[in-house]
Formats: sequence, structure tokens, C-alpha cells
Amino acid sequence: MKIRNVGVAMLASLALAACGEEAAQTAQSDAQAQDAGGAEMLASDGGPAVGTFEAIAPDGTVVIQDVRADGTLVNRFGDESAQGTWTYDPASRHFCSQLEEADAPSCYEQGMSGEDGSWTVINIEDPEDSWTIRRMAG
Repeated sequence: MKIRNVGVAMLASLALAACGEEAAQTAQSDAQAQDAGGAEMLASDGGPAVGTFEAIAPDGTVVIQDVRADGTLVNRFGDESAQGTWTYDPASRHFCSQLEEADAPSCYEQGMSGEDGSWTVINIEDPEDSWTIRRMAG
């Protein structure tokens, strides 16, 4: 399993804001997630493509991914972390990430959101590489 190059986040979170500060942060993230054409980039849960996400592999491996509006990301797993960049194509629903030590990006297709707000992403080149994604509050 390619833990370091998880394209997680595969994005998107939308934990509804419970207080004014969270609402302001969500609004700021929403504004930052707009592309040059003004169309908001949304994840499968309907939230912005930026935020902090928990990715869980079928074997229970957990990666926390911080997807930033400036096109960078940080994957955290245990005591380790890896930095990289990301892109998202709303038309194809592909989220691609490339970590600094990787030779090429890994691209994932997002599935539909489940009843609990999570969704599944599947690596386009390796369907065995799949993750359940949940948006984390804050």
C-alpha cells in the first residue's frame, strides 16, 4: 500500500460549523477553494476540496491529510509526515497528489458520499488502493 502517496482528501469535509469561528473558517476555506473561473471545487461530501481529512485503508491504516488552498498538502501517518502538491478536476472527479519523494502523481476517483458523510476513493491505476475519506472538523 502506498501510504506516503495517498491522494486522500481526497477531499472535502463539510462538518457543519457549530460555532461562529468555525463558520468563518469554513467560509474562508470555501472562498479559497474557488478556481480561476470562479467555480467552487467541491468534494463528494459537498464541502470544499480543501480542509483536513482522515483516510482509512481497508487494513485500518490511517492517514491524516491537510489539503491547502495554495495547492500544497501534508500527509501525516503516525510520527511521520510527507509534503506534496495536489490538483482536482471537478469534471472527472479526480484528485491527484504528488508527494516530494514520488516520481509521479497518484490520482484517485471519488465515489459518492455515504450516509455518514464519508466517501471512498479509488486509485485510477491501482484499484486495490482504496480509502474511506472523512472530513475532520476544524
